[in-house]
Amino acid sequence: MKRYSYLLLVALLLLGLIVPVTYSSWVQKKGQPVGQTGTPAREETAPAQGTGTTPTADGEEKGTETGSANSRSEAVGPVSTASGKMPAGDSQQKQAPQQPSQERAAEPAPPASGSVTVVGIAVVGSGGELLYGPAEVRIGKESSWGVTALGALDATGLPYTLSPRYADLVDSIAGQRNRGQSGWMYNVNGEIPAVAAAKKTLKQGDKVIWWYSKSIDQAPPSWDDLEKQR
Repeated sequence: MKRYSYLLLVALLLLGLIVPVTYSSWVQKKGQPVGQTGTPAREETAPAQGTGTTPTADGEEKGTETGSANSRSEAVGPVSTASGKMPAGDSQQKQAPQQPSQERAAEPAPPASGSVTVVGIAVVGSGGELLYGPAEVRIGKESSWGVTALGALDATGLPYTLSPRYADLVDSIAGQRNRGQSGWMYNVNGEIPAVAAAKKTLKQGDKVIWWYSKSIDQAPPSWDDLEKQR
């Protein structure tokens, strides 16, 4: 009885080995791979990135129109860039030649009518620097301040202000303002007039110097020295 039991056990073991091997061989002959669960696994092939192909039901790969268009665009792009030619249809804009600048230093315009008086003028700053001239300016009776020392200053084009307290007194020129005992003075032909600049009449060829004086004792600059400094 034990012998038959032993033989039966051996037969079951052999059967357990033979059946899987036989089934596997049968499946391989059919061409279907066996999945991990014992059911035929379905293998899906994803198209490679950048190839522009998609699998069809017949297993054939057909290139997509998008992939082809992109390939053509990438091929054409570098050629156009390397050749330096603009694509057809693009209008080429020609840059207009630059005109030479006609801007010049502002020159006082002569009066539209009436007689013109030409005088020389120089403006010296607080540090002894030349703010204007020595140079000639043209003034006339129709000017803002007439043919006066203040009219000559106005003709230079330098910015200036008048004192709100004292009429016709120049308070600042080119941003340099009177402070304490320091301030703006003027002379005509080397002499300091005893009247305000707006009341000092000039004649043809006069030389006017405006300078920033730091004390009453400071000597005014001379016209000849200013011409050398120019």
